[in-house]
Amino acid sequence: MSAIVALAAGVPGPEDHAWLEHAAEHSRTAGPDGTRIWMDGLCGLAHALLRTGAGEAGQPLTLDGRTWVSADVRLDAHEDLSRALRSASINMESSDAELVLRAYAAWGDRFLEHLTGDFAFALWDAERRTLLCARDQLGVAPLHYARTGNRLLVASVIDALLLHPAVSDGLDEAALVDHLATGQYREHSATAFAAIRQLPPGHALTWSAGVMKLRRYWQLDPWEPLARFRRPEEVSERFRDLLDAAVDARLTADRATVQLSGGMDSTSVAASAAATLRRRGASATALRAFTGVLGAARGDREGEFSVLVARELGLPVDVVDASALSPVEVFAEPALLTPEPTAYHATTFALDFARLPARHAPIALSGHGADTLLKFVPWYWIEWLGRGSPGRVVRAFADQMRLSRSRPRPHARSIARAIVRSRGSWDAPAPPWLRPEVTAARARHDRVRHLIPPPAGALDARALASDPLWPALFRLGDPSFTRQPVRFRYPFTDLRLVRFVRSLAPEPWLVDKRVLRDSAQGRLPEVITRRPKTALVSVPSIVPPGAHRDLHELVRQCPELDRFLDRSALMDSLASANADGAHRQRELSWALGLAYWLWHRRGITASARCGAGHVRVGER
Repeated sequence: MSAIVALAAGVPGPEDHAWLEHAAEHSRTAGPDGTRIWMDGLCGLAHALLRTGAGEAGQPLTLDGRTWVSADVRLDAHEDLSRALRSASINMESSDAELVLRAYAAWGDRFLEHLTGDFAFALWDAERRTLLCARDQLGVAPLHYARTGNRLLVASVIDALLLHPAVSDGLDEAALVDHLATGQYREHSATAFAAIRQLPPGHALTWSAGVMKLRRYWQLDPWEPLARFRRPEEVSERFRDLLDAAVDARLTADRATVQLSGGMDSTSVAASAAATLRRRGASATALRAFTGVLGAARGDREGEFSVLVARELGLPVDVVDASALSPVEVFAEPALLTPEPTAYHATTFALDFARLPARHAPIALSGHGADTLLKFVPWYWIEWLGRGSPGRVVRAFADQMRLSRSRPRPHARSIARAIVRSRGSWDAPAPPWLRPEVTAARARHDRVRHLIPPPAGALDARALASDPLWPALFRLGDPSFTRQPVRFRYPFTDLRLVRFVRSLAPEPWLVDKRVLRDSAQGRLPEVITRRPKTALVSVPSIVPPGAHRDLHELVRQCPELDRFLDRSALMDSLASANADGAHRQRELSWALGLAYWLWHRRGITASARCGAGHVRVGER
């Protein structure tokens, strides 16, 4: 796994060659184990390696001298891909980057249909004079691009694009309005910079003769055919096998860490990883757990259950008191300045939880994604009927009665509660510091996000492929964002597992995550498998003691905020911040995070640009 850089231009100039070198060097924050650059005619590729497995070699890579690739890639289903490539008369003993090239040689433009996993890559076809860039189906690996004239610039690390003199560092105000209103960008392609876009998940981008084309190569089907099982045990056994395969595919190194909470998701990943490493004959300390606690005084028992699971699995565990992680010091040197704005209170937490596992291993496993993958939406049968599939409803209910011996329930109360919750989110007053356009964006987001289907949907597992929230969360665990030599991986995003879950009748298998609980029997303590879903306890202090004055001064010194909000109203709200409800505190944290990012970004002298001879950031 690595950071990549690519350039394609009609006539590359000296500034393009210089940019490729500086961008590759800058990308060492995400790939510290060596960089390589290749440039030929219209195209240049660079690669910064983060070694997450044995035998990984530096890139750019070619097998025939005509097709080159720079890839940040970890592929799933190797055996299936190998069999398919053998049938295409291609010899197989390849790294993942080589598999990308071999798949392209075998299937041409349709090769992306055969690839699954976490990947972002740039592939140059010299015969066609075409640069092809692609990002994985769920957007786990980041990829950004900027177009200037007939030139296309591509990079994993967003800052690297800003090193080119033709790429403006002007802000995308619409994207930052979304950040203020909802804590995330509403569009998959948005970034904080107007000149820089993200390649959306499941999309490919091509450049040829100065013409750029964007196309979607994958989308999740509306639903999978319902699977049939003779015994209920077959469901949990199949789920466990697929989870083990997903974990195994992501354990490419001989050491790893796992972010552990006391719930079912991360503990199931930890149990699977421990079993996988034992089968490989790894040492007892090959897997290490990290858990954050807030203390029993705040009603938090996650640490207690996490330690119980770690001991049961024989894992060393580091317990971090997250309540002691204060937000970053307001006027300190911006060593913690992230490439794009984040919630103010989460900056230290997110980056510290990347530093800790990086000390042990280049891979950190996470349970993220399970809540969405296994979410039970009680009105699923209404949507099925609305889409004209009454037979699917009858079959699902019949299987439920046959396998679980329970009668189908219409869940009228659950549907009513969901409607009440969604209406409540629409009616919540906007914070007083937001400008009208930001308030309007917030209202639009709430209506779209909480609209009850049918058929608007995407509140179940489909949200993994449709909600921009997920790529935004994945980037928080990517070295291009954290600048730490550790790659977070998410077994519950494995498409084999996603397809299987979506082939199950929601009831009973997704009610209270039954399929996950059943699959964990014998691996996890019963107190965990029987534990009900509990809400996470949030840190109550957005504005820590002693920081009020500095935050007040930060807002006062940041006139850039005037484009988005009323600074006087924001400063007034700081006084009562910790007395407000949790949602209002999150909104305040989004505003303060933007203020922190804008203030420090204005003051940065952009030393990397100095190296390229281009300094265009204003002085404080």
